[in-house]
Amino acid sequence: MRALSAASYPEREDALVEAALAVSRRHNALGLTRAVPEDADLFYGRPYRVLRSGRFVDACLERVTDERLRSLPLIGSVDQWADSTDVLSHPAVARRASAVYEAGQP
Repeated sequence: MRALSAASYPEREDALVEAALAVSRRHNALGLTRAVPEDADLFYGRPYRVLRSGRFVDACLERVTDERLRSLPLIGSVDQWADSTDVLSHPAVARRASAVYEAGQP
């Protein structure tokens, strides 16, 4: 709630980083993966603090033992492969785009 009511960028960033760190602590508390550092760093030298969530993805992937699952490509979320507000804002368009993407996969 603090992030939504923040009056300034620094307040909003502090609230978002606090929320991300709470999620990282909960992830580690589950004990499903190796412990991942619970910290936020600057985003590639830019003045924005981020969780670097790829570390959590890597820790989760280390636990996947099914070869079929391990062979699937990591594509991320839709906004990582579709730079279109139509696709991101309209589920029907996103479904059509997904079908096109899947058609190109082995």
